[in-house]
Amino acid sequence: MKFLFKNDVKNIITPNDLCKRIFYTTYMPSDNSSSVTRSAAESIAKEISSNHSVVPVKNLYNMYLKTVDDLNFKKPKYKT
Repeated sequence: MKFLFKNDVKNIITPNDLCKRIFYTTYMPSDNSSSVTRSAAESIAKEISSNHSVVPVKNLYNMYLKTVDDLNFKKPKYKT
């Protein structure tokens, strides 16, 4: 563990302290996500003491479409 924490192992007292240092969780909501899934992700992150962030997948999808457009590729068409 010294390798992971640069000799700062003495400050890791509980399993939650360790989890806070090594776990990162991300919730990626879409237009189809609900408050239930967001709440579940936040609850799990809190339970395991992870560092948690929210990154909407829509933003990533829009960046992907812009990249495809910039490269003059044919835009994907999805059935709805």
